[in-house]
Amino acid sequence: MKYFIITGTSRGLGESIVKQILDKDHTLFCISRKQNNELKELAFEKGINLYYFSCDLQKSEEIEKVMERIFSSIDFSNAEGIYLVNNAGMIDPIKPIGKASPKELTANMHVNLLAPMLLSSYFIRHTASFSTKKVIVNISSGAANRARHGWTAYSSSKAGIDMFTNQLALSRKPLKIQ
Repeated sequence: MKYFIITGTSRGLGESIVKQILDKDHTLFCISRKQNNELKELAFEKGINLYYFSCDLQKSEEIEKVMERIFSSIDFSNAEGIYLVNNAGMIDPIKPIGKASPKELTANMHVNLLAPMLLSSYFIRHTASFSTKKVIVNISSGAANRARHGWTAYSSSKAGIDMFTNQLALSRKPLKIQ
């Protein structure tokens, strides 16, 4: 059995990722603010284990609770692999830095950078004693390397996730980081 933890699955890229990995030998744990009923129905029709966890990634305390619930559901004795896909993201605020409010900037950094760092930390902690295949995938953007007017928060947070991914790769040799 392969286990997948995927963030930002209510629409867009996250929804597409889930559709691509729906398989009878996979268990999917979807994390997003809103549930995607189409994905739930598709998984049900195919007899695939798909569990939804409502979580606002701007709230650090919710992240820990969700990860505890997910890891208590995993049967490590039959786990062929466990994968974390940090996909959730937000582009807002799209405005020059002097016009963005502290609340907007904080929300962006929480979702795009802090949440993947926390999720990865919990993932590493919970899987440390297991010899199964472990993979963390962090979704970034070309905006991490290209300045674009008004995208200060998004570009900066994605550049941060790129560096975080590089740092993880240095420190976690038995863990595959992408």
